[in-house]
Amino acid sequence: MNAARLLAPLLFAPFTLVGAAQKHMAATDAQTGQNTTGYTSANNAACQVWVPLQLHAPDYVPRYTGACKDGKANGRGSLQWLYAYAEMKPKTTWQGFFQDGVYVGDTALNHPVDPQPRSNDYWVHLGAIGAGEVILIAQNDNDGRMDLCAPSLVAVSLNGKVQPADDAAVKQAMKDAATRVQVACPQPRHNGTQINVYTEPYRLDANNRRPQPVADANMNWSDGSLSGYSNRAANEAKSRENTNARNAKAVASRARFDEFTRRNGITSWVTVDQLDKNPFKYEGRTVGVIVQLDRMLTANTAVVEGGMEDDGGSAQLHGITPDFPSDRKSVLLAVRVGKREAPADNSSGSLLYTGLTRVAQETCARSGCYDWLEWTARDEDIHWGQPYSPGR
Repeated sequence: MNAARLLAPLLFAPFTLVGAAQKHMAATDAQTGQNTTGYTSANNAACQVWVPLQLHAPDYVPRYTGACKDGKANGRGSLQWLYAYAEMKPKTTWQGFFQDGVYVGDTALNHPVDPQPRSNDYWVHLGAIGAGEVILIAQNDNDGRMDLCAPSLVAVSLNGKVQPADDAAVKQAMKDAATRVQVACPQPRHNGTQINVYTEPYRLDANNRRPQPVADANMNWSDGSLSGYSNRAANEAKSRENTNARNAKAVASRARFDEFTRRNGITSWVTVDQLDKNPFKYEGRTVGVIVQLDRMLTANTAVVEGGMEDDGGSAQLHGITPDFPSDRKSVLLAVRVGKREAPADNSSGSLLYTGLTRVAQETCARSGCYDWLEWTARDEDIHWGQPYSPGR
């Protein structure tokens, strides 16, 4: 007997299961060409059931017996899925409880279920916790049944009572949501499930994409711990806090630098290399310079070199004491620029240094005096060797 003869009684009956399934079930999405989910009438046109992707029409036909409410299977019942092309042999049978046409398992479910078209997702609304609303996203098992105890995601939508950047409160919200899941299913079958926290209601956009979570983690059902926790809002808040702190330090360093400049009558900030190559441009003036000790020549005179990175050259510094910092620390100086002069210890008769006389000094806490120059990292510069006006 061929397939056409087998199906003829079904195709031409006053009410046929195959005809009803083809009429009411979304077999193919007209735009995507993919199988879709949806509600379809079972053997009773007044009672509908939800069709998962695995059991789409026209391949499978539902036959339901049991309670029905508001046009959908509701309460205890039995749903048999028949394979339409093999003498209506059953593929699988669901026995248990139905809610709004959705098979929910062996026990009744006390939460609304929102099946999602074009996917295997079921949104189970677990209600409110202190921080917001909880939705468990369940999926189908291999036979197309909603598997409440193998959630693919738990979504928490904050209600405004918890600040998203508050790590402790967000983590507590995740744990409270996990408790809700375990009330619905005491022993989830997965080792862990991702929990996402949102600052907006959980819904898909026009392209069927989830909203961007503000925080996420993996809930380990065995011990109730969170792993892989990440909080975008907290990270952004910390970044802003760090930026504000850096800006405040930069402002403070600029104020201190300018105060030193004003107090000591500094007209320019100059590198040691610039003073070594052309001291005549600054001769007789008070300038600012950053140095490190090379060696002491006498009790009050030393050879110094540049105290900043890539600052070469040497100069002879007068007016200091033997306790001038000698452990490679940078020193911020106000100096009076003199003429070329021989070493104070007569160590080399032909070598001449630019002579500098100390006016004031500050020992820097950071390499290169960055604690004094931190403000230059904000796209500002001193313009070394040029006239310097504080506050500009």
